[in-house]
Amino acid sequence: GEEEAPGRSKLVQAWGAFGVCSYLGYGVAKVVPIVLDGLGSIEAPWQWALLAVTLLFFAYYEGYKGFQKGFSPRVVARAWVVAEDSPNAPLWHKILAPAFCIGYFHGTLKRVLTSWGVTSVIFAVVVGVKQLSNPYRAIIDAGVIVGLVWGIVSIIALFAASLKDNKPPDFDPALPEDTPYTLPSS
Repeated sequence: GEEEAPGRSKLVQAWGAFGVCSYLGYGVAKVVPIVLDGLGSIEAPWQWALLAVTLLFFAYYEGYKGFQKGFSPRVVARAWVVAEDSPNAPLWHKILAPAFCIGYFHGTLKRVLTSWGVTSVIFAVVVGVKQLSNPYRAIIDAGVIVGLVWGIVSIIALFAASLKDNKPPDFDPALPEDTPYTLPSS
């Protein structure tokens, strides 16, 4: 017979997905003032062209390819996983659901290393970009805003669609072999 789907906590699901959105939103809030201040120092037409190219670059590579096609569906798939009412799943997974959804823990070795690696590279880039003078810092940070906002919107859209369809996105949540969670059936 067909197995009954496990129960899920909508609260944990929402905490996982929207906690990640808040984390990304914090990044946006930190750089908006820098961008608003720095864009005023753009003087040459080529600097405006550089801004346009930077925005397109970040929209495509960070927003579309990075978030919409990879990070966001994984976050939502993992939000479905961590919300499962499993007697063997530790409570701390649910408390730290946003970090679980990002893949900082309880993932395949590759997933966990990639999540921490990407975060470390982003941190190093942030430190590097801070050394730039305006308008160049503002131009790069404007691109970062486009990418992060794209990520937030794609997580919200995928999360809403998954609730409407009553199933997670068809995306590998990258769970370890010894997971106490039920793997979503496609």
